[in-house]
Amino acid sequence: MKRNGFLLTLVGTFGSIILTIIYALALTGIAKLIFSWRRNGESVLALMPNTTTYIIVAFFVFEIVFFVWLFSTMAKEKEDKFDGKLLNDKKAGKKLTKSTKIAGLAGIVVLIAMIACNAGIYTEVSKNSIKKKVFFSTQEYTWDDVYRYTLACDDEKVLTYSVQMQDGTTFELFQKSNSCSEEFETEFEDILSYAVYLSNILDTRDNILKDVDDPDIEAFYKEHGDWQKIKQIIE
Repeated sequence: MKRNGFLLTLVGTFGSIILTIIYALALTGIAKLIFSWRRNGESVLALMPNTTTYIIVAFFVFEIVFFVWLFSTMAKEKEDKFDGKLLNDKKAGKKLTKSTKIAGLAGIVVLIAMIACNAGIYTEVSKNSIKKKVFFSTQEYTWDDVYRYTLACDDEKVLTYSVQMQDGTTFELFQKSNSCSEEFETEFEDILSYAVYLSNILDTRDNILKDVDDPDIEAFYKEHGDWQKIKQIIE
């Protein structure tokens, strides 16, 4: 029984990994479909939440449901082996069978809730504004509302672009997974092209502060490419 339990554990864990991969693809795909439906033909870029936490939680959901089922099955086999003479084992088998159903339903609820959060909470950036969408609620800012924008490099030397509004709200642009409309792809060659466009707009506002926090930006991008676009942004 121990050997069978070990083999089942390996198979179950492998199955959880496969299901997690499928779930991760569905998570991103559904979010992009909903974004495409809500954009109404506008030239917009959607900054999606980081899905890493959702994916990790999904894996543990699959694992928990599997192990609850496994323990339930093992308890039921033990009950059958002793022909129900051990009352405690018999009760345990029934309880865990019920627990399997509860764990499965709870897991489905958690997985659906994470899909809803991932698809319903994101930041939408267009040529004239930035919108924070939380399901059916929208908080919108125009570029006239910007107080400061900051350019830097993260630990992997990827450009970070932070925009702080006058009310203190800060948006981190281009650091999250994103999805853009066909109109956006047609108008801008890539994300850096949009960053150049946005910087040119913000630089025309005399009251907006501009910070370049990382002295390594120039050296890094001169070596690895895209320097001409980065130069237009930081100057």
